[in-house]
Amino acid sequence: MGPLDLSNEKISFTFQRLIQTDGTGGFYDGLGNPVAIGGGTTGATGPTGATGDTGATGPTGATGSTGATGDTGPTGANGPTGAIGDTGPTGGIGATGPTGPTGDPGATGATGNSGPTGPTGDPGATGSTGTTGPTGASGPTGASGLNYERRSDFQDPYLYAGTAVSGSLENQNVWTIKRITVYSDGTALTQSATNVAWIDRYIIIYT
Repeated sequence: MGPLDLSNEKISFTFQRLIQTDGTGGFYDGLGNPVAIGGGTTGATGPTGATGDTGATGPTGATGSTGATGDTGPTGANGPTGAIGDTGPTGGIGATGPTGPTGDPGATGATGNSGPTGPTGDPGATGSTGTTGPTGASGPTGASGLNYERRSDFQDPYLYAGTAVSGSLENQNVWTIKRITVYSDGTALTQSATNVAWIDRYIIIYT
């Protein structure tokens, strides 16, 4: 490629080296400066050619924007009054007015029939104790009670208590024995057996 080949060159570096013409024989470089080609001087400008025919009329341009609104004219005279229209529908009921003052009390009506009896009320408070009456006469003396034999024995955690008619022997099955079991929390359980011998208190069954 020769030194004047502009391939792959940027326009901003080469446009001033280009030659352009004005169509009338004048030549200029890319910066608009006149350039003499062939070493001869530019000849005189030839006469202007005849004017060509007028071209066809172009299409109508778009409509322009609407102009500003003019000032409002004066108000015209009032026209004649129109005929009276039909009566409109009746309006809704208005709000209730304030309550009037209370009238004088009416005469008392006749007494109505008695209603059913109401439920019984709660009992009233207990009255105070009356005075003590006189002591009654002493009753006859009762028969003498029986005398009893009594025994007791503690074998942890059991306490044994036995009773029998006075004169009973410990080996006779005439004793009533109570066995009381005492627990560590202070509570106790009482069980008993009847018609047993005192000497059998450790082996008999208590209920």
